[in-house]
Amino acid sequence: IAPPDGTKPAPTLEGAAGTARSMHIAGGGFTDYGAGLILFPSAMQCTFDVSLVRGLGFWLKGSTSSDKLLVSAATLQTVDSKYCGTSCNDFHSATYTLTNTWTHYTLPWTDLKQVGWGTPAPFIASQVEYLQFSFPANVTFSLYLDEVGFY
Repeated sequence: IAPPDGTKPAPTLEGAAGTARSMHIAGGGFTDYGAGLILFPSAMQCTFDVSLVRGLGFWLKGSTSSDKLLVSAATLQTVDSKYCGTSCNDFHSATYTLTNTWTHYTLPWTDLKQVGWGTPAPFIASQVEYLQFSFPANVTFSLYLDEVGFY
């Protein structure tokens, strides 16, 4: 989901675990690829080394008509056509079920697996380009995300 006219997304006034704000996205009707939220660990939007941490922690709540939220780590090997040819964007991912209450999750890097439709690639933790929280095509969703960090 790209904010209209280049505006920046604004946090909502509801947070998890005592925080005052969180990120909220909602939508539906995306028929080609679905929709989601991308987080760049590096302000330069280049590869980032997460090999010194075990995984990702975050708080979620929300709903979706598909019961699927895919949390993914996009690496150089799954984004750059030099490595994946014409079958890119099969990121290393894990699937989560959303609830209407704030829930804390941890995602160890060892749990990440490619979905399987793209070019097979190893997960190289030193070459993460971005993190993605996404929904498949043809679903309606609402996602609140808070307190994202490495552990």
